[in-house]
Formats: sequence, C-alpha cells, structure tokens
Amino acid sequence: MQALIPLTVALHIVSSPYTKVEESFTLHAVRDILIHGSDLAQYDHLVHPGPLPRSFIPPLVIAAACKPVIAVLDKLWSDRKSMVDQLVVRLALGMLNSGALVAVSNCLAKKFGKAEARIWILFTVGQFHACWWAGRPVPNVGALAITTLVLSYVIQALPNPTMQRKQVLIATALLALAASIVRAETALLLLGLVLALAIKETRAGTGLQLTRNVTATAVIVGLAGTALSVAVDSFFWSAWLASARDVPTATGVKATIEQTLQALGFGKLWIWPELWGVLFNVVEGKSELWGTSAWYTYLVPFLPKMLLSALPLAFVAPLEPAARRALQGWKAVLGLPVVVMVAGMSCLGHKEWRFIIYVVPWINALAAISCGQIWRARRRHHQTIFSRLLLLALVGGIIANFFVTAGLAYISHHNYPGGAAMEMLHTLRPADHAVRVFLPPGPRMTGASAYTYAYAPPHGRWEYNTTETDALETAAKVWEAEFDYVVTDEMGAYDNERWEKVRGVEAFAGVERRKGLMPVGVRWREVMGVFARRNTEGA
Repeated sequence: MQALIPLTVALHIVSSPYTKVEESFTLHAVRDILIHGSDLAQYDHLVHPGPLPRSFIPPLVIAAACKPVIAVLDKLWSDRKSMVDQLVVRLALGMLNSGALVAVSNCLAKKFGKAEARIWILFTVGQFHACWWAGRPVPNVGALAITTLVLSYVIQALPNPTMQRKQVLIATALLALAASIVRAETALLLLGLVLALAIKETRAGTGLQLTRNVTATAVIVGLAGTALSVAVDSFFWSAWLASARDVPTATGVKATIEQTLQALGFGKLWIWPELWGVLFNVVEGKSELWGTSAWYTYLVPFLPKMLLSALPLAFVAPLEPAARRALQGWKAVLGLPVVVMVAGMSCLGHKEWRFIIYVVPWINALAAISCGQIWRARRRHHQTIFSRLLLLALVGGIIANFFVTAGLAYISHHNYPGGAAMEMLHTLRPADHAVRVFLPPGPRMTGASAYTYAYAPPHGRWEYNTTETDALETAAKVWEAEFDYVVTDEMGAYDNERWEKVRGVEAFAGVERRKGLMPVGVRWREVMGVFARRNTEGA
C-alpha cells in the first residue's frame, strides 16, 4: 500500500505539470544550476529576484537529484521538449517528499501495527493538499520533506524519548537545519517539540537532561546551518547584494537591530535569506501587503480544507476508550508542536495555508493512531454504538476524501492558463521559424515558466521576451517593437486592429447550480489569450 504515496504524487505532477509564480524561484534556480552552473550572470533570479531572497541550498539538493536523470535523457532523448525537464525537477521533489511520507508509514507500522499505517496512508493520499503539493517547488514544500522526516524520528522515539535519545537528537538537528536554511517558521515545530519533551521529563521526574541536550543540539546545528546558508547564498546572491539594496527598515528598537546588522555588512556583503525573511515579514510586517486574515483563519477554513475527515477524527476518535489508551504517552509530543506552529503563525496578519502545511502529517498520525483501534474493534461482538459510528465515519470519511480530492485535482488541472496558452502557442508556427514572443506578467504567473519555452535555442529560433519596461507597457508599443505573438490575460487591451486573437484559454471561475441529474456544475471563463500580430500599421 505504501506505493500509493509516490504513485499519487506522480499522478498529480503529471496531470498538472505547470507551475505558478510562487514556485518560480526554486524551479528556475534548479534550471539555472543544471544549465548554467557557475555562470551566475545567466541566472533568472538576477532578472526576477522576487520580493525576498531565498536560499539556493534546496535547489542545489533538487538539482543534484535531477542531474543523473537529465544526463541519461540527454543521451537517449536529446530532442525532447524542455517541459520534460520541468517534470523531472518536480518529480524529484515529489519523490523526496514521498520518501519522507513512506518513512512515517513504516514507523507507524512498527510502533502500532499495519492498520494504523494503512489508515495514515489513506488519509494522506486522500487529501488534495498533501500529495498534490508534494511536487510543487515552493520553499515550504522543500521544508515539508524535512519536517515529515522529523515526524518519523519522533514516532521512533516515543513513547519513552529518554530511552531513544539518538532519534530525538536527529529530529532536533533536522528541524534546526530546516529553520535556519529553508523556512524559519519551522522553528515553531522545534519549540513545540522542546516544550513537549520538557513537560514529559518533568512529569516523569527524570530531570531535564534530554531537554538540555535537545536545546544544545538545536543551537549548534542551527548555527552550522546559518553558516552554511550565509556561505552558499552570499555566493549565489552576490550580484544582487552588489546592487543598491537596503535591509528592510524599521523604527525604534527594531531599527537599532537592523542598523546593527547593516553595519556588519548584512544585505551588502553577505546574506542570510531566512533572517531577511523574518525582518521583512515579522519585524516589518510587510507580508501584510499581500493581504490579512482573521486570527482564526488557520483553524477555519484552512485546517479543515487540508485535512478533510482526518481533522474531526483526530479530535473525536480519542473519546473511545481503546483509542484514548493508544494515545497515552503520545499526545503531548505529537500534538504540542502542532499547537505551537498554528498558534505562532496565527499571530501574523498575512496567512496562507501552505505556511502550516507541515502539521498535516502530524495530525494525520494522531488520527491514524486512534482510528487504528476503531478499525480493530469492528471484529468485537459487543461494539458500542459510538464505536460503530466512528467506524462508519472513518470509512465514509476516507471515501468522501477521495471524491473531494478528485474534484479539486480536476479543477486545478485547468487552472494554469499561462501554461496551457504556451502549449497552444507552439502549434502555430514551426520551431525553425524566427518568431518573437512577448510574455507580460500574467502568463508567467499562471504557468509560463522558462521550461515552457519549447522552441528557444538550441531547440528552435524563437525569442521569448519577459522584459517589464515602459517601452512595452501598451499593446501599441508591443506591436511597434515587432513582436509576432503576445500571450496575455489583458485581452481587452489587445483586441484591436493591430492584434488578432488566435487562441483562448478557459480557467475555473466557480461552481453553479444546474437543473437535471447533476445539480452542481463547474463554471469556466476565458482568462488568457494568444494574440498574433496583424500585418497592418493599425490606427
């Protein structure tokens, strides 16, 4: 059954091969590493740096995993489309996450039994966000592979972590690396784990020796991760650092901290991306530029949307006596990191569900441990009504999860109009024609990555221009620049005598009530167009 995890992840990747703007940095960083190597002048992040610098260490790891596959493909399939390489990159990341998920299922099987492991797998593959996003190249998903692997070590260490120090210290080291290199918010999971261990040791009356060891490990490994990030990322961001960029500015005590860092060369001579992110998002609060949400947004609707039936079962199933006994010694160490993560992230105004995606495998584990007992109880002759209802909720919930996920996957497949438009574009002219294409931000935010430039040299003679300047700010100016095609979401601006719409792409626009056997249907609307240059001077 474990094969369901990588198969589901791979199916999601292949069925929705395109990426959106939040995936751009990691995707293009991997591409640049594989293609340009140490020639940093060719790297995409110098042209499109994004609002925040990100670490190049995760892209280096993914590139290392991809390189042997790309080398084999170069020998056996040299004329392949570049989108194949994008699939390789995403599959590499997806398999890293799948490996971590499989490790958790193995640990559950060894500690509890096959029932718990299988239920956990069914929860995981039946949740849209867990597997669909496992191959999405955003920094959060890179960190997810680490935090999921941490969960496997925590399960190995329980219910008596003082007897399994090695597993606890490995889990601590991994979280410290994740927080210092990939995503700073994973430090909240580490804080929750330390607190849970301290509570467990205090109750057992064994002193706080393990907690002290864990804290020391976190500090040492965190400093090592920071040093590694500074060394690697200062190299890759060197040209960006040389430009006139200021550290995020604040007032009061915050300003003193930032001025001290700037005096030490931070943001000019060296960079630690996760510190920059903390200054920008937390100290400055500038993440709120992307919108704010109520404090309870992670509780409702994000967690229910991500976990589906596993969330209510994680709370209700332990009310059954056998399930409650199974969780004894586990609730604090598995649950407190989740509570600290969700509570800590709820303090920030800007909220996105992917900021807490790390807790999904942990909550699934709590639910699976309880539900394993519910599943075994089905063979008893004297089941309580409550146990029967829980069993019905378990089976029915898992089935419902798959239907919901199938629907979401179908909608998401059609929600990358920029990528779909690029595919249509390449059916219009042969690769060996000299064609100039202009790509404004719209298509690049919804699927048009550098991997979709199928006819760029050496595979063709097409030029793809993504320049954002005043000289190309209007349809008339783009026409005067002698581009042959434009892929854009600003269709009204190009619907004139100078441009002709030759292709259109529809995307999901909501659901609607309908008459007949299917009372609910999907509503689509055209959001992206491919426009061809007319052979006229126009008006």
